[in-house]
Amino acid sequence: MKLGQRESINNYSLLQSLFLAAPLIILLSVFFLYPLISLFPESLIADGKFSLEHYRHFFREPLYGFILVRTIRIAAYVTVICFLIGYPVAYFLASLKNRKVSNLLMICVLLPFFTSILVRSYAWIVIFQTKGLINSIFLTLGIITGALWGDRVFGQLWFWDPKETWSFITWLIFMAYLHARYTLEWRGRRAAILAIVGFAALVFTYVGVDFLLPQIHGTQTG
Repeated sequence: MKLGQRESINNYSLLQSLFLAAPLIILLSVFFLYPLISLFPESLIADGKFSLEHYRHFFREPLYGFILVRTIRIAAYVTVICFLIGYPVAYFLASLKNRKVSNLLMICVLLPFFTSILVRSYAWIVIFQTKGLINSIFLTLGIITGALWGDRVFGQLWFWDPKETWSFITWLIFMAYLHARYTLEWRGRRAAILAIVGFAALVFTYVGVDFLLPQIHGTQTG
C-alpha cells in the first residue's frame, strides 16, 4: 500500500475487526452488562427466599410501566436520531481523501466526549433555554409565538393545519437557500431556482392556502 493511501475496512479480517472493537466490548461488559447480570439474582429474592414479588409489584404499579415505556420511547428516538445523523457523518469522514482534513474532523467529533457531562449539559441549556440561540431564531420567525398563541386559544400547540404546515415548509426552503448560498457557495442558476421555489411557497402560503385548503387561519374552515 502506498504511503498516505487509506486502507479499506474490507482488508481487515473478522479477528482483526473484533480486536479493534475489543476496548468498547470490554467497557460495555464491565460497566453495563456485568451490573445487570449481578442484579438479576437479587431481583428473585425477597425476605431471604426465592420470590417473584418484585416483578408482581412492578406490574401492579402503573407508574413503573409509564416510566419504562417513556424510557424505551426516548431511547428509540435517540437511537433513530443518532443513526440519521451519525451514519452520514461517518460515511462522509470515511470517504474523504484528504487525511489531514479527515483527522481534524474526527477530532472535532470526538472532542465533546472528553468534556465533562456537566459542562455539556450546561452548554445544551444555554443553547435550548427560553432565551437561547435556537429558541431566539424560532421566536424571530414567529413559529414559537404562534404555537404558544394556538395553545392558549385552542388548547393545542400544533394542529398540522395547512397554514402552519406550509409556513414551516417555506421556512425550511429559505433555510436551505441560506445554507446553499453561504456554505455550499451556490451561485447562478441553482441558487435562483431555489429562491424561486421559496418565493412560490411563500405566495402559496399567504394566498393559495386561504382559497384552496380548509384551515383555521383563513377564509376556509372546512
